[in-house]
Amino acid sequence: NFTLERDFGAGLKSVSFAYSMYSYYSAMGDAELLASNDGGSSFTSVWEQSGNKGSSWKSASVTFESEKWPDGYPQLLKFIYTATTGTRYYSGDMALDEVLVVYSPTPP
Repeated sequence: NFTLERDFGAGLKSVSFAYSMYSYYSAMGDAELLASNDGGSSFTSVWEQSGNKGSSWKSASVTFESEKWPDGYPQLLKFIYTATTGTRYYSGDMALDEVLVVYSPTPP
């Protein structure tokens, strides 16, 4: 299991990334991207995947719409991966790559 958290210090407009979730056996785990616009007091799930997604890389993109974030765009992103371990096999790979973060424009 691992958690990756980053405070970007400014409003985020979008984030995109490549990911891989592959397991030769069925046990893989869950991945979730959370966002916060209140300094980390609370988080909202903005993306999630579960289980084996095959051996090829996948892409994901999340756009933060102002209507869904009336108190301001998120500043914090937290990526959480929770492994699933079976009783017999523990073979699985999870990876992130090519993370691109776009900030919202600065108001005049």
